[in-house]
Amino acid sequence: MGLLNLALGQLLGLFLPLAAFLVALYFYDRSRRRVVVSTLRFWPRRPAPPVRRRHRRIQHPLSLLLQLLAVLLLMLAIADPRPGSAGGAGRRIVLLLDTSAAMAGAGADGTSLMDEAKALALSYLARTGGSDRVLLVAADGSPAVQAPFTTDRQRLREAILAAEPGWTALDLAAAFDLAAGSLRLALDSPGAELGERAAESEVVYVGPGRFAGRPARAGVLPGLRYLATGDVADSLGLVTLRARSGGAVPGGWTVDVVARNARSAPAATRVEFFFDGKLLGHRDIELGAAGDSELQFTLKTQRPGRLLARLPAADGYPQNDEAWVDIPALRRIPVQVVGGDRAALEPLVSSHPRGD
Repeated sequence: MGLLNLALGQLLGLFLPLAAFLVALYFYDRSRRRVVVSTLRFWPRRPAPPVRRRHRRIQHPLSLLLQLLAVLLLMLAIADPRPGSAGGAGRRIVLLLDTSAAMAGAGADGTSLMDEAKALALSYLARTGGSDRVLLVAADGSPAVQAPFTTDRQRLREAILAAEPGWTALDLAAAFDLAAGSLRLALDSPGAELGERAAESEVVYVGPGRFAGRPARAGVLPGLRYLATGDVADSLGLVTLRARSGGAVPGGWTVDVVARNARSAPAATRVEFFFDGKLLGHRDIELGAAGDSELQFTLKTQRPGRLLARLPAADGYPQNDEAWVDIPALRRIPVQVVGGDRAALEPLVSSHPRGD
């Protein structure tokens, strides 16, 4: 609970003198007193007033309590109490919800990683203060804001529940950059001072921590909380499919394939290859426990088409069982050199397999 307009000391500083004044009024002696005047000619004759004794105790304690309660409620209304952390501004929180392709898989207990991440995010959101403003980011290969800084918990819950796994790998460094930039704008703080305002902000990542690309730069953040989900327990998948022109065979493509085994035991499977929907053949591959294996072959074709690689093995993460790459047509590229120093550019042109 926090007070928006008054601190606790200010509230007590106003309430206690008013309460003391009210109590003093209840002890005030309102009986008639003797007054010395010059003449009684113009005063009507009336019987002497009864003598009243000075109050030794409060005569109407219930009335006093009601008045003190009314003053206290008035002071609280002025202070404007709010649930959550003290202070009206609250913290600025960036919630990074992993929506990469890996979140479509299932953990060891069969629960979807996306569902587990949503449950963790909702649980954390319920523990934040009412004045904390939360920004929700869907973190995948291209992180994007799903809900701006807001205290509307219903809007945030709906955005979390609507999140779905994407088709790209997690770029955690880009997500951290987006979080840092958003905090700088929200706190009006340059990068050099962002780390000094850790008490006012926090970045929360929810997911298994699978990321690709450049290393994550968590050092640019004022504070980082990691809510870890499980990881894909049963998965045989393709992580790389690459085709390079040239090589030992003229007019051919060198195809590189990398398969990954996330299981705790070795596995033997095969990789099937299709070109424009027609089966080219397959290659057997041995995958070590929790490791990668590579294979390479040469594809001879002059026409364009789509090369598809497929793992027929059934597992808990079918989204990484296929990969494809578009093969362009192989044709020679004419290069015209304008100038007198043709010999200087000859090695550059001749090094390209399609240069002419």
